Amino acid sequence: MSSAETTLADSDGRLESPLSLGYHSRPRKRDADHSEVIAIPNIRSAAKRLRQSEVRRQRNRARKRAIRRVTHQIKAYLAANDKSGAEGLLPALNRAADKAAQRNAIHKNKASRIKSQWARRIAEL
Repeated sequence: MSSAETTLADSDGRLESPLSLGYHSRPRKRDADHSEVIAIPNIRSAAKRLRQSEVRRQRNRARKRAIRRVTHQIKAYLAANDKSGAEGLLPALNRAADKAAQRNAIHKNKASRIKSQWARRIAEL
């Protein structure tokens, strides 16, 4: 028996299949908190694609955060019953939503929905 076979043998000397022991045919790499598989590309173009997608992901997250930042500010004004302050932030919200939709971080209908919902909330105040 080879050394690999002996490590898979049980106390009776019988060989166990790696799959029956719960091993995958190819082990998966995971990060520290075991939440997602870490991609380790072997091909140069795949490595470049991974870098590009990570940069795009960060940009899209920043665009969505810009919308969230303005909506939190508007919420604060609405909680304080300050309609003029909330109305002052409405153009910034429209700009952030339109920019995110233009770059496909969010769908254009979602941007339109965000703008109309917040305009309605401010108008109701």
